[in-house]
Amino acid sequence: MGLILNFEICQSSDCTELTFVETTGAYAATTNETGWGDPNPETAGATSAILTIELSSGNTYSIDLFATGNFPTDDTTFEYLITSSVIGGASGSAIADQIIKFTYTVIADGNEYHQVISQAFYCQAQCCVMSMFANLDLDCDGCNEDKMNKALKAYALLKGLIYSANCGNSTYFNNILTQVNKLCLNTNCQNCK
Repeated sequence: MGLILNFEICQSSDCTELTFVETTGAYAATTNETGWGDPNPETAGATSAILTIELSSGNTYSIDLFATGNFPTDDTTFEYLITSSVIGGASGSAIADQIIKFTYTVIADGNEYHQVISQAFYCQAQCCVMSMFANLDLDCDGCNEDKMNKALKAYALLKGLIYSANCGNSTYFNNILTQVNKLCLNTNCQNCK
């Protein structure tokens, strides 16, 4: 079947980091025919491993994962942290909600292998919406009606944002994200970092 690269990207709960994990794994005849190792290329035969990150703004950043000494790998426990400063943000700042395209390219035994994933991130929107609910005074009957309505509207939009991300609909995702950001701006919750 041949080698097929796989990886995952996760965002930290404080929205400031992304974690890259290669999930290609080791070759196994019955469970992972596309993993690293005979009859597929060995990780030792690799001469390059580059992760390219394209933000929704069009800005592109490349990370030489090969230089870390840990990639490529058949060990699915190795992680590489991508901070906001690596992709054009200020050190320690939150990564903007957006759809990001990741391309992982490896050269092994003279052949090029690559995998592309586009992933939607909405950590800041989620944090803002949850903050709206956290800031409600539940002991005050009637005085939270406007805040509650805004929070419920933001929550409904957040659910739509999540569903559009899961379905890969970038148009809906971007439109809904704009609406959530407007609500967050109007409630002084621009981001949570």
